[in-house]
Amino acid sequence: MKFNNIIKVTLAAIAVVSFSFSADAQFGNLGNKIKNKAKQAVDNKVQSAKNQVENKVDRTIDNAVDKAVNTATNEAKKQLNMAVEYKTQLNAPDPEACKDIDELYDAFEYWATLQEMANKKKDVEWLCSDKGEQMGKVFNMIANDNSKDVARWHSWSTAQERMNGVAKATREILYAGYPKAEDFNGNNNAYLAAALKWYVDKAKKGKKNAKQYYTSNGAATRYLAFCTDRYTDDEAIEKQTKELRKLYDQMDEAYKAKYPNANPYMTYEEVKADMKASQERAAKAKAEKEAKRKAEIEASKQTLKPGALNKSMNAQVLKVAKAKFKGVIKVVVENDSWTVKREGGTIARRTLLAWVVTKDEEGNLVAHDYGFAQEYLGGGKYDSLRHYSVGLRTVYVK
Repeated sequence: MKFNNIIKVTLAAIAVVSFSFSADAQFGNLGNKIKNKAKQAVDNKVQSAKNQVENKVDRTIDNAVDKAVNTATNEAKKQLNMAVEYKTQLNAPDPEACKDIDELYDAFEYWATLQEMANKKKDVEWLCSDKGEQMGKVFNMIANDNSKDVARWHSWSTAQERMNGVAKATREILYAGYPKAEDFNGNNNAYLAAALKWYVDKAKKGKKNAKQYYTSNGAATRYLAFCTDRYTDDEAIEKQTKELRKLYDQMDEAYKAKYPNANPYMTYEEVKADMKASQERAAKAKAEKEAKRKAEIEASKQTLKPGALNKSMNAQVLKVAKAKFKGVIKVVVENDSWTVKREGGTIARRTLLAWVVTKDEEGNLVAHDYGFAQEYLGGGKYDSLRHYSVGLRTVYVK
């Protein structure tokens, strides 16, 4: 081969190799461009998705904040409105004017909310007022309603649960520090004296409503204890009784008109005398009633008129009656003749009526009418006499 040809072949080979290297590089660059574009597209998609998520999260947060703000605002408004109601009762519902059970539930909700507010503020004066009685009053009206069917049971049980909770909180406020019976080792007099002193102290420290509330409840406790024979004329108890009486005397006429019964404020001797007089009045009234009833019984007494069969059948009827009933004194047959009973046109039996006389618990003669019968045996003959039926008449007998 000539040298020139060798050079040509070598150059050609070099060209081919060079082309191959160049092609690989070009393909590599193209692949990188594709990869970069793909990566960019993915990055764009991811960023878009991230932006959407971030926007959604931002909106959710904004909505939650707005909702929280609105809720807080509404609650604040509600609390403000209830604070106004608590002091004024501008929209207070009248339980007596409620037309149906739903309105009663609304009224209960209103008063329970106000009482909860009074509990939070520990407003003893409000709780001791007639306003403080409204929740219980409405609840009792609901409790007496007859429409607590299955559909309404949830409302009823919810109201009952709330009533118990609110009332418990109220009692804890009104009766904080009340003496405990277990601290007195069974000494009822000492316990009652301490309880009455607690009422007296509360009443003296309280304003108008509280003074009335504790005076009234203290007096009722004192009188109830006396009526259940838990104490006698204990000196400490009598001292607190006199204090309660002084407090009662200080009350206005409206209070005295509401609680006119002075019995709870009497001393032991006064209550004892009052109870004796009350028992005497009751005994007198009972005696008068009894005398009137006896006079009416005496006036209604009858003379039993015997019928023609009495002479022949009296002994048999008396024997059957004594075997059947207790305390039979005598019998009087009413019929002049037998009453024949037929069944299917055939004689079945014959019957008669007789008064059976006994005594009641007070010694009065009382007559009841009964039927007696003889079953027909045929051939004109009858079986022995037996008790047959119970009548409807009862009379007092001379």
